[in-house]
Amino acid sequence: MFTRRILIVEDDEFTGSLISGALANEGFETELATSALKAKQALSRFDPDAVLVDIDLGDGPNGIEFVQMVHKSRPDIVPILLSKYGDTVSAGAQDTRIPDGVAYLRKSVIQSAQGLVAAIHEAFQGKSPELRHD
Repeated sequence: MFTRRILIVEDDEFTGSLISGALANEGFETELATSALKAKQALSRFDPDAVLVDIDLGDGPNGIEFVQMVHKSRPDIVPILLSKYGDTVSAGAQDTRIPDGVAYLRKSVIQSAQGLVAAIHEAFQGKSPELRHD
């Protein structure tokens, strides 16, 4: 069986570890990066099938900027934004353009690990326009 690899980009290590553990329990291979810079380094080493990215990543590039870079340089990777914010303006992002085909999930809408897994599977199936919680 093919194991999907997901790079989780979350500056809050506790939250990232919880997400990573939940996805690992659901059969995904995961790696956690706590900044966009660390995530960029992990792209070639870990070679993920998808990136699950928080918008607010603290100092350095934000999640939208990271997803824009992934979308341009690695179109084979499924990009998924995960945020507590209802939209990119509320998240404080300077460049609020989310590329077409990127899922935007609100943490408050995802009720469980199974809900997150279902959304990830939908993103893999190309249903990202249906996965816009912004």
